Amino acid sequence: MRFCVINFKKALTLLLTVMVFLISLSFVGYGLLSPVFAQKNYDPFYHGNVRSNNVAIMCNVYEGDEVLRDILTIAEQCNIRLTFFVGGIWAKNHKELLKEMSIRHEIGSHGYSHLAHEKMSYSDNLREMKKAEVEIENIINKEIKLFAPPSGGFNDNTLKA
Repeated sequence: MRFCVINFKKALTLLLTVMVFLISLSFVGYGLLSPVFAQKNYDPFYHGNVRSNNVAIMCNVYEGDEVLRDILTIAEQCNIRLTFFVGGIWAKNHKELLKEMSIRHEIGSHGYSHLAHEKMSYSDNLREMKKAEVEIENIINKEIKLFAPPSGGFNDNTLKA
């Protein structure tokens, strides 16, 4: 088991940075932490291995980059890996930052246009997901395997797509 020892000021800075980031996203109406991921059998899962001592930290990224560099710096200092779910439009407009993020951190999709997937047909879900997937994978040159729907909204069509 590895520990990251940081002083109180650094811990407070990390906490405040993450809180500011999450609060700023919540003011624009986006879901912050979507607990649902698709599996091959189309059933969503809501948590990881409950017998593990590991904790997953995920961030949905769809607009701006004001606090991302601070989050990346603190994560590097503490040897923490994060999962960033990025929107396709954001990826297209922040290619260099996304490449930098993908070196140390896992990248997943947050859709292309931040649409309400729970209201979409199978073909619309698939089109939105594929467009984001192609955009992101072309930038980071890696396959992405995770999708977190905007605002946590999904339906059976979303899971099948």
